[in-house]
Amino acid sequence: MMARAKADPGSRSPQAGQILTLGHGAAVALERVVAVANPLSAPVQRLAHEAEGKGLLLNLTFGRRARCVLLLDSGHVVLAPLTPETVLARWTAARQGGGADQGGRP
Repeated sequence: MMARAKADPGSRSPQAGQILTLGHGAAVALERVVAVANPLSAPVQRLAHEAEGKGLLLNLTFGRRARCVLLLDSGHVVLAPLTPETVLARWTAARQGGGADQGGRP
């Protein structure tokens, strides 16, 4: 596994403290998301299976089919019921300061 550079605790990224909603009350810290992937590819499935064995798999699908896999900087793998396109749109909106419009219903 590659070594990760430690961030200066005094410096905060522009998206620090923002969350990425995944539906059904589930959310992840925006600053922790490293990658968004399709769960149908064999390497991603292998990664999810290995994470499950290590206790690092978070299943946030609430019984629905996993349509997206989020890789976090902590090594956790998150299964989400949203499509990768939806997650990326919410991620982009939150990074650009549109945190209020992350797909939530009024």
